[in-house]
Amino acid sequence: MTTAACAHRSIPSSNASSKEGCKSDADCKDGIEGRCIESGYREEGDGKMGLMRSNLLAEAPRPPPPTICSYDQCVANTDCGAKGRCACGAALERDTCVQLDGCLADKDCGVDMVCSCGESEGPNSCIGGNCRTDGDCHGGSCRSGPTGSYCATPNDTCKTQNDCASKTDYRVCDYERGSRAWACRVVPPQPPG
Repeated sequence: MTTAACAHRSIPSSNASSKEGCKSDADCKDGIEGRCIESGYREEGDGKMGLMRSNLLAEAPRPPPPTICSYDQCVANTDCGAKGRCACGAALERDTCVQLDGCLADKDCGVDMVCSCGESEGPNSCIGGNCRTDGDCHGGSCRSGPTGSYCATPNDTCKTQNDCASKTDYRVCDYERGSRAWACRVVPPQPPG
């Protein structure tokens, strides 16, 4: 979500009864909206961090897990520099900087390109294609191929994969941006390994 400023969220702090790490939110002053939370990890005898395991055997209970300070990376787009935007966290997620969108609409992209919405709060980017549905093709059909979805044209030399069948090499029916039409394209074999 792109916004001028992210709304303040109440992120619960940890019990902070651990001997390791922060003791309260007041200890977390090195960033934006610092919260003292349980890390869920504990240093083991060899110095490595291991996941806390519950006490399944009849033994003395383990001490509380260590705590860490957790911070938002941003509150507004201006916190992320010229090439970033602030993605506001939901619930317990932190506000984070993500790469600036490469486009907001298809018109922001070049010829035979469409704007694709970013996945998982990632940036929008221009990808190959000139249609999403048949309605984008002015009475023609929108076909999907290996390099994107493009309108069928009167200059197409193939319509389906069967039109490209060959006994000597592997071919695919794909849109060629140079000729602006669908044609058979030879796919080189992949090296082993």
